[in-house]
Amino acid sequence: MNCIYLIGSKETSLYKIGVTDNKGIQIRLLNIQVGCPYKIEIIDSFSTPYAYEVEGIIHRSLSSNKEDANGVPLRGEWFYLGLEEVYGFQEKCLFNESNYKIVKDL
Repeated sequence: MNCIYLIGSKETSLYKIGVTDNKGIQIRLLNIQVGCPYKIEIIDSFSTPYAYEVEGIIHRSLSSNKEDANGVPLRGEWFYLGLEEVYGFQEKCLFNESNYKIVKDL
């Protein structure tokens, strides 16, 4: 099964939201760290058989968070998140997974 991960730096409020398999999350962290000038950590993860679909929904819902505190555009799967969004990650994943399953089954 895959998981949606939230990896980032609480001191910069920059976070990457992506998908990997549950076993590969530590390796994914190491790969991301190589290209990131800030110390990052795994903040949270959410396992689901719909990881790619739910991740896409979350990315779209956070489209207004694609600039850092200075207004510099963020590329790829990076977002500028407040603590409320970080601590609400599990709830956001669960909510979007539930909605996806309802729509998928229609």
